[in-house]
Amino acid sequence: MSGPEVDLPPRMAVTLGMVFHELATNAAKYGALSAPGGKVRVSWRTVLDPAADALLTLEWREEGGPAVRTPAHRGFGSRLIEGSVKGELGGVSRMTFDAEGFSYRLEVVLSETHGSAEGAAGAARA
Repeated sequence: MSGPEVDLPPRMAVTLGMVFHELATNAAKYGALSAPGGKVRVSWRTVLDPAADALLTLEWREEGGPAVRTPAHRGFGSRLIEGSVKGELGGVSRMTFDAEGFSYRLEVVLSETHGSAEGAAGAARA
């Protein structure tokens, strides 16, 4: 894992916790964590532009697992992840099924954490 310290509002922390739980479960069942030597790399960064809202970009990359193939249908977990990020956080996400390994990327606006009572008083640390 690598990235800067980020203050998250409680609602965002809960939603991202659900997303991570689903990604980790799938990695353990079918992905990189189901194979000896498999790895998951998680990184994030923030873009702080005074003229725009702060943006959090997070990447989950699996490597060293079994051969990756695009699923024939979207399961409950995929729908949960995409729906939570879009519906709860107003963000965007993308799952990629490459030969090198599964990857997931999300982008969410962090404007709630800057200058708001919720961000200052009820933030969780990433």
